[in-house]
Amino acid sequence: MSATVDALSTAEDGPRARRGRQATPSRFLPATPFNDLVIESRSRVELLDTDPLSFRPLRARSTIPLVWMPWQRQILQPFLLPPELPESELAELSEYAMTFVDRNGSDLLDTLLDLNASIFEEYEYKQGSTNLFTTAFDVYANRRGVCQDFTNLFICLTRLLGVPSRYVCGYIYTGPKHENQRQSEASHAWVQVYLPEIGWKGFDPTNGILTQTDHIRVAVGRNYVDATPTSGTIYVGGGAERLAVDVRVEPID
Repeated sequence: MSATVDALSTAEDGPRARRGRQATPSRFLPATPFNDLVIESRSRVELLDTDPLSFRPLRARSTIPLVWMPWQRQILQPFLLPPELPESELAELSEYAMTFVDRNGSDLLDTLLDLNASIFEEYEYKQGSTNLFTTAFDVYANRRGVCQDFTNLFICLTRLLGVPSRYVCGYIYTGPKHENQRQSEASHAWVQVYLPEIGWKGFDPTNGILTQTDHIRVAVGRNYVDATPTSGTIYVGGGAERLAVDVRVEPID
C-alpha cells in the first residue's frame, strides 16, 4: 500500500500547506490559529481476489457451542466478551441469537451466514437514526441503523454464542450505480469472525455478503473505539465548528 497525506490550513494571512508520503498514522499539530483545515489522504491498495469460502475442508463441520483449548480462550478472550448491557437485554439478545442456531442445526457457518443475511434483509439502513451511543439492543429493538450499528449487533450476537468476533473499519467499493452507493462515500464497518482451524473471516451484515476485494480494511479491534480510523481533539475558542467528510473509492486497472 502507498499513501500520501496533504494538510492545508487557511488563516488570515493566507494558506499554509504540509504534505508527506507515509504508511503510518499522521499527526498534525497546527502552531498558529486557522479558520479552515483540510486534510486529504490518497491511498493505493492492492487486494488479493480470493473466494471467501475456499478455505481447506475441515475434518468435521464446526458446531455451536464451540470448544476452545485453554490457550486459545486466553488469546481470544477480548473478542468473546459481549458489550456491557443490562442482564435482561443480554438475555433477550441471547435468545434471539439462539434462534439462528436452532434453525441451522447448530452448524457454525450456516448460522453465521443466516445471521448475516437476516440483518441485511430485516433491518432498515437509515442514516441519522442512530449515534455513537446506540447499543446493540437498541438496534435489535428498532430494526434500523447504519453499518456501525449492524456490525455491533452482529458482534454482540456471535459473542453471546461463544464465537469470537471483532470490529473492522475501512472502506467499501460499491460502484457508481449501486443502490447503496452512499456507503462508499464514508468509512464502512463490518465484522471478522474467528472460525476454528481457519482464522478470521469477514462478514458484512449491512450488505448481506462476505468480504472480498470490494472491502478495504484499515483497522480492527474489539469495538469501534479500538478501530476508529481517525481520532483527536480540536480546541476552539468558543466558536462554532463544522466537520465534512468526502470519500471516493475507485478501481484501478
